[in-house]
Amino acid sequence: LAHRVASAMDWNFRKFDEAIAEAETAVALDPNDPDGHIALAWALIFSGRPQAALPAIDRAMRLDPLHPDIYAYILGMSRLGMEQFEDAVRLLERARLRSGQERDVNIPLTVAYERLGRHNDARIALQRYSDVWSMFSSAYVDDVMSWWPFKRESDIRRFGTGLIGAGLCCADRLERYIENVRRGGTLE
Repeated sequence: LAHRVASAMDWNFRKFDEAIAEAETAVALDPNDPDGHIALAWALIFSGRPQAALPAIDRAMRLDPLHPDIYAYILGMSRLGMEQFEDAVRLLERARLRSGQERDVNIPLTVAYERLGRHNDARIALQRYSDVWSMFSSAYVDDVMSWWPFKRESDIRRFGTGLIGAGLCCADRLERYIENVRRGGTLE
């Protein structure tokens, strides 16, 4: 548990190599714990390696044959990172309906809808996010992006422009966010 938590803390603080190392340690200590594999998958996704996350997600699903629908969420995130937007939508919609992750799933779902040109669905998903998280109603794109600490600029732009396209303010704030991340030295 400690290594899984440390991994999440590391990627939240944009320490991506450390996040992967902590998650790998969690897996090494208990290779039969699906949550360790999921910790590794999240670290890889935020580190810009969504394809590399697939074996960890698959292993977690095999270890937990009841397949909690949270796996659809992380698998959808991986597909979104690989720009497989139709698969991402299918998986994220399933996760939204069944996983209890309504708030979190709606942001990547907004991005995937927007990338597919489903602008109305994107606006609805963004509104659903706002409905379940009241402090979001006055948020800007950089506020939301701070909860999605991607390493690669291309991932930040994919998310940020998707959210802006769905109606979240403002493009200049996305550029300022990217510049702030660059100054932190962790953007690729």
